[in-house]
Amino acid sequence: MRRKALISMTKLLCNFESQESQGSIRASFDRDRIVAFEMQRSTPSSAEAVRLWLEDVLAGGMVDSFAEFYPKAQGRFTCWDQYRNRRHENEGSRIDYILVDETFFKRHASPGAGLDSRGLDADSPTAALAAATYDGLSQPSPFIGGGVPPLEEDEYIAQFRADKEGPSTGIIYTPQQLSDHVAVSLLLRKVALPSATLSRNAATQRCQPHLSSKRITDFFSRKDTPPLKRQAVAV
Repeated sequence: MRRKALISMTKLLCNFESQESQGSIRASFDRDRIVAFEMQRSTPSSAEAVRLWLEDVLAGGMVDSFAEFYPKAQGRFTCWDQYRNRRHENEGSRIDYILVDETFFKRHASPGAGLDSRGLDADSPTAALAAATYDGLSQPSPFIGGGVPPLEEDEYIAQFRADKEGPSTGIIYTPQQLSDHVAVSLLLRKVALPSATLSRNAATQRCQPHLSSKRITDFFSRKDTPPLKRQAVAV
């Protein structure tokens, strides 16, 4: 709807210019109002404070991994209004990000297999809709009731694109039956992983305060029995 409105306004402006150049009419047309209209129609829905915070983070040496690899991608969302079947119209928001240190990103990040395009132009909104709906395999919920359609095996398997095409940086389109969100991914190459010997490291344990919390079974233990200790997990 937004795209149609912008196209209509653009056509209207071109029509006025054409007729004016032919001398058939003289219309006063406020270009600034057209520009303001277009900007208002494309204004993000996020609060200004959130946008400013994200801009500060990115200006501080971080990169949005998705936008860095796919700056021209259209319609690539990670969340839709499932109650109104917006995923099947691909009207949503990209609210899930992987922010990476810029230097680290340049050294190790890779697009891999790229965006799920279903054989179409990966940057096009048509490809985004096809990816979100598994090229029509995923069906919307009926408005007469009954909820989300049952998850069929072929629809469940469709999310594992990496099995055939390889891993990638981008969006992993999980089935609508699992969540109104989908996953995001970042492919890293040539990263030296530290050995998993930090489980008893003091700094690691301080980062896991939940290990000292009581479990439900602790409330049923004898008072003179100290609660069981949990083993720390490396992060």
